[in-house]
Amino acid sequence: TELNAAVRSELVRKSRYLHKNSGFVREMVANMAIYSTGDGIRVQAQSTDPAWNRAAEDHFSLWSARCEVTRRFSFEECQALACRAMDIDGEYFVHKTRDAHGEPRLQLIESHRIGDEFGSTETVDGVGIDSFGAPLFYRVLLDGGKTRDLPAAAVLHLIEPEWAGGVRGHPSIQHSINHILDEIELLALEKHAVKDNADVARVLKSERG
Repeated sequence: TELNAAVRSELVRKSRYLHKNSGFVREMVANMAIYSTGDGIRVQAQSTDPAWNRAAEDHFSLWSARCEVTRRFSFEECQALACRAMDIDGEYFVHKTRDAHGEPRLQLIESHRIGDEFGSTETVDGVGIDSFGAPLFYRVLLDGGKTRDLPAAAVLHLIEPEWAGGVRGHPSIQHSINHILDEIELLALEKHAVKDNADVARVLKSERG
């Protein structure tokens, strides 16, 4: 009840608004992605066969150049996108799937795509769990109001949990959302006052004129 679907959705909405409208928040998120992923996590084969190691690394490098299911993003870009989303939304989802040719691909799923109807008893905010609380499936919201359940074994739920009973994540800046909104409003008021003083000529007169 502390972080139900409605509360989490509102936190994500405000966090995304601040990321688009606050340079301070945008810079923090960008810097976190740069310093966390950099040029991307690289693989390094560690078998006893140097020739196999080189072949494996070359194969992975070729795959990672366009590993995303739409073939638009590289493995490094996927990492950066996931890192940004974890700070903004508090979580990210990666579906391990295959393309039409049977090649392994990564499908990036943003947090607003995982969910269920409010009040549904089939999932906890889009996550189906067993009696022990382990994820069984993730319900993806498709266009047109349809849904699709993905088995938990095929989904990577990227999240930094803060308590054992939490099923979904929350934005990293949840504690400062109202303060940043206040800063934006105060800056807008100050700018309005400066423009008003520059636009309107005011004359102060004493009793003697």
